[in-house]
Amino acid sequence: MSVTLPGVDLLGTLRRGNELTNPSDPLWRSVEQAEQKIRDELRKSTQCHKDRKQDGCIPPFVADNLNALTYSFWDHLNRSFVDFDQYMQSKECGRGEKPGWVITIGPQSFEKRCDCSASTIYHELLHHIGLDHQATANAPGINDLEHQCMGNLCGKSQP
Repeated sequence: MSVTLPGVDLLGTLRRGNELTNPSDPLWRSVEQAEQKIRDELRKSTQCHKDRKQDGCIPPFVADNLNALTYSFWDHLNRSFVDFDQYMQSKECGRGEKPGWVITIGPQSFEKRCDCSASTIYHELLHHIGLDHQATANAPGINDLEHQCMGNLCGKSQP
């Protein structure tokens, strides 16, 4: 028997936090679409293909870490929340804890300068697994990983 819980994203892991209480809210629909794009890339990144053009943009070690956060709906149902902060600073596209389970987005998260909501959510999920903006001796940087996926997540080709 399946039970639908309030605030649960039926595609997977993300739950509606504050201000995103209505499942038909256009902002929440954008979050669901962004999550689906990330899931598609995760699936492609964890499968073998004859043609590398079919590979996902998310490196395998990142996919493994993100799968622990996003892959199993049943195991991780209550872990990831998306909150909406109407007063978020205009220079921010989103906020994610390092490590953490809450992604905060604001009105500007859906503006052109923030590229697309899928890249913003992906960026914040990378914070959740402990990565920094810039590469370190032990791990790649979020900025590089996000840039690598921009075309796949936002439909834009990157140089």
